[in-house]
Amino acid sequence: MKFISSHSYAVGFAAFFFFLFGFSARGEVPTMALRAVGVNGSPIEATSLVSVSAGDTVEVEIHIWGWGTEIPAGIDQVSASVLNRRGSVSGSNGTVLPLGWEAPLDNVLCNPSEGGPCSGGFICVGSGSLGLCQGAAHFPGFGAVIDTNRQDYVFFGFNTIRGTGTSQLDYTYFGLTTEGELRVDDGGTWYVGTVVLVVSEAACGPFTFFLSRCSGLTLLGSRDVGEIEPQLVPLEIDTGVCPLLPTATFPSNCDIDARGATALDGSNDPLGWGRVSFHFDRNPAGTSVSDFSILVVPETVVPQIVQLAQVGSATLILTLDGPISPERWTCIKHLPSTRTACFGSLPVDVDQSLNSGPPDVAALLANLDGDEALQDFRCDLDRSLRCRPQDVLEAIDLLNGAVFSPWGDAAIVAPCPSDSSAIFRDPRPEDLGACCNPNSGGCTDSVSFEECSAVFGGWSSATPCCAAACHASAGSCCHESTGSCVDNVFSVDCRGSGEIWAANLSCDAVECGLPRGACCNSAISRCWDDALDSQCQLPGENWLEGSTCGQILCGPS
Repeated sequence: MKFISSHSYAVGFAAFFFFLFGFSARGEVPTMALRAVGVNGSPIEATSLVSVSAGDTVEVEIHIWGWGTEIPAGIDQVSASVLNRRGSVSGSNGTVLPLGWEAPLDNVLCNPSEGGPCSGGFICVGSGSLGLCQGAAHFPGFGAVIDTNRQDYVFFGFNTIRGTGTSQLDYTYFGLTTEGELRVDDGGTWYVGTVVLVVSEAACGPFTFFLSRCSGLTLLGSRDVGEIEPQLVPLEIDTGVCPLLPTATFPSNCDIDARGATALDGSNDPLGWGRVSFHFDRNPAGTSVSDFSILVVPETVVPQIVQLAQVGSATLILTLDGPISPERWTCIKHLPSTRTACFGSLPVDVDQSLNSGPPDVAALLANLDGDEALQDFRCDLDRSLRCRPQDVLEAIDLLNGAVFSPWGDAAIVAPCPSDSSAIFRDPRPEDLGACCNPNSGGCTDSVSFEECSAVFGGWSSATPCCAAACHASAGSCCHESTGSCVDNVFSVDCRGSGEIWAANLSCDAVECGLPRGACCNSAISRCWDDALDSQCQLPGENWLEGSTCGQILCGPS
């Protein structure tokens, strides 16, 4: 690997850089900076702002200068930690990872004797029962080097202990003189270490890499003064303007529809998600059906997009030629951005475990008790537009096959195919961002992913509300007492007495205004309220308009 020395021009550039930031090269606070010095093997003038293209390799160096005021006698210790974990996914799409890093962003433990489990194409590497999920070509040392032969190396010519730490994605560099030598500040710029970064083909937007401000990770030190923390200058890698990017979908990536997959009116007509909304980072005008592709896993008949409609300023609704298939994932890829979201269908899979069984009934009961707060597609199993006790009975019927084939022990045999860490990237606990309220379109700044998910909000990492482009989900608003219904209404505008809001459904789909009553199946002593006549036509079922189950005796005659 070719290493590029920036010592000859560093003083002049440092003076310009400090003029830009309002302090001098010999200021009161020493400085440590991340600076790009090469792109694709060709040297460039050291800079903390570099523009590159997808697929490029960027050589980055850690530089220090200006410690003479605080440590006039000199330094004998340097430590630096580059926050690759934060910087690698800080752009709008794709990654910028150190050369040789082929593993998850955070170490994932696995058991080599059992072969894993590892996802994303990684394998379990280690011995005994302790290992890490990695790629076959995971050699992080390729991207972290200290060239001690350079004359501008901060401890060149000294006896030192030095090295790099690459077991975590946040690489560390350190050097310590062993015989009492001190590097005196001569007004120049000194080299500490190198990290080589590779820009992914899908990368776009600005990626920012920082040096850690955590105590003990990035510092200068001497035996006379002790340790001091320098001023830190980050590196920004601009990978260009992004194509139109999906930021969220409804249903969300890897959601599973647990509701019944066929109609209960005896027709056995398929039911389920037949429309998917994609929310983008800006207006998607001009997007066409040809900008999307569909994959079904396990493979079966692939649905087709028959209509594309824009709602609001940043959302497209894709209408398929039928509901997605049960026991499978249906994945829709936005081709210009390569971002993919997958949606599953498995009746009674309330806990989203990829299996249907008794634990799902327990999850329904917990939801009714208020211990959980499930979305409608996980608890409204009878598609009544409400989550209620009757859904527990529906789950038992579906598992046992009381109406059609039993769904007990049914499964989606493949894990969710989309890698959310690379598509809609997995948030980390410390990440804060904008939380959009899907009902009102309102937004709250500086919210964690967990806090936003708890209210079913749409979350954008490291994004202020002014840039989040929040929007409200539209649906139908039905006033049951009058039978009137209005399409494209937000939830906050459909909260009056007798009004029922149905997200992403039209008035034609909710049968608004039809009389409701109790539906009693006397053969099995099963009854549920608020049923339509059309929902109570199976053998043994009797519909009583205007009645409730509490007003009748439902049992064998």
